[in-house]
Amino acid sequence: MATPSYMKGRKPIKIPLHSVMDVVRMINDLGHSDQFREAAEKKGAFVTVHRETVNFVKDYLVDNDLHVSKDVADEPLAAASRDDSSRAPRSLAKRIVGDGPDPYHCPF
Repeated sequence: MATPSYMKGRKPIKIPLHSVMDVVRMINDLGHSDQFREAAEKKGAFVTVHRETVNFVKDYLVDNDLHVSKDVADEPLAAASRDDSSRAPRSLAKRIVGDGPDPYHCPF
């Protein structure tokens, strides 16, 4: 079995979103999406995302009429709002185009 080359240090590294998508696509294409998601949840793995990237994703979903997808709406996202990490999980669609103060009514 191969041994991964682990990241060293404590500072986060910058990885382009398209590279993250390539890895996610590979995991999905190999039929491991559910197992990966379960393992990530169990491990407590998370990704820190900059405001610009969050807004890019929001724009992309809205511009392509993807923000009301049933599949997306059913996925819980327990991410924090800007200043409050204790909020209860909400659907991904609600988190992206929910009822907050921005033009897309998103609370984060």
